[in-house]
Amino acid sequence: MSLSPKSFKEALAQFRGEGLSEFRQRQKLNDQAVCEAKQLVGLPPSQWPSLSFNWDTSAPSQRHSLDATPAESFHELYPKGFALGWVTLSDLDEKLGHFSRRDTLEELWGSGFKDKLSSMIAYLSHGGPVSPPLVKPLKTGEVIFQGGNNRYAVAKAVGILELPIYVEPQHKAAISLILPIRWCSTETPEEITSN
Repeated sequence: MSLSPKSFKEALAQFRGEGLSEFRQRQKLNDQAVCEAKQLVGLPPSQWPSLSFNWDTSAPSQRHSLDATPAESFHELYPKGFALGWVTLSDLDEKLGHFSRRDTLEELWGSGFKDKLSSMIAYLSHGGPVSPPLVKPLKTGEVIFQGGNNRYAVAKAVGILELPIYVEPQHKAAISLILPIRWCSTETPEEITSN
């Protein structure tokens, strides 16, 4: 049975190279999360639902580390994809540039878009797949996020100890000099649960 798009969003997803079935499943989770997210804005982590970090480190999902990047554009911009490594959150935090960090509840909700952060919390409460943040080295010996700041912020807020990160292959050596990192040669999805 062939799936055909029923809405503009579905047609757009197919145009971007996404599978319709995958898109519908992800969209259902996203729609549910958006409704629930409004109730989470401004709440401290102790009042959040239980979250599940279902890290999706598969090659096709790498593009999701850069919000809303179509598959075709991703493959043009990053033909080699990303390198995957695991870091402790404390090591990452120590080397994270000031404007990427979120240290207090005020910074958690005051930096970036509250609706995106609350949607991420709601999405993670349903155990949906989530791609690792994309990290870039700076000449100052620090790192910044190219994508995934909210994923980091939520992981930090709930006390996740270790998380996967993506790095552009040409930055792998520089990141190794800045951060203690365990590089992975294969996809290693792991689930880490909080609360």
